[in-house]
Order: sequence, then structure tokens, then C-alpha cells
Amino acid sequence: MWPIFKSILSRSKLFNSIAGDVVFATAGESGSFRHSLFEWRVKELLNKSDVVIGVKMKPDSYAGVEGDVTNYINFDIETAIRLRDHLNECIDFAQNYRTVCEAASYSPISSSGTIL
Repeated sequence: MWPIFKSILSRSKLFNSIAGDVVFATAGESGSFRHSLFEWRVKELLNKSDVVIGVKMKPDSYAGVEGDVTNYINFDIETAIRLRDHLNECIDFAQNYRTVCEAASYSPISSSGTIL
């Protein structure tokens, strides 16, 4: 029964990705709230044809009828590379911004590393 069901699910790009197996995951990082989570994951598609790079995320705060949720999003390798580039761009900007603010004797970052 499972092979037939698996074959049907794998025809859908969404289910092919969702139902695949996690083959690698980075250590999770907490956000501002200690129960928040951000983790990169590599999943093999259900039909084993490829892998996707995804994020497991539990936000610092959430407003919705569902309450506290964990969210997942998966990307093909090309999109993940663009996201990495965007993340690196944000890190560069934040580091430069911090340097400029420190030079102006104002730091938006407290000594503990949190944003003021």
C-alpha cells in the first residue's frame, strides 16, 4: 500500500518535498526568545530524485488562531544559494551599520549583543 501512496504523493511538488526525509540538519539557533528556533535542513525528496534545502523555524512571537507553531520552508539548491547570498548581504550591512554607529558613539546593539 505504501509504495502506491508514495508514488501518488511524489507527483505533487509540495508533497514530494514535505514527505521527504531529512538527511542533514544544522544545530538549531534560538532567537530573542529562548524557545524560538531556526535550523537549516537538507531533505531528500520523497521520490529520491533530488534534495532541497529547508528551514525549520519557530518564531520569537506568533499571532494567530493556531497558537505556537513550527514552520517549514524548503528551497531548491539554486534558490538556497540566492538566499545565502542575501543572508551574507544582510550580515555585511549589519556589520557595517554597527561599525558606523559605534564610530558615532551610538550603538543599537547592547553589550550583551541584543538590539536596543
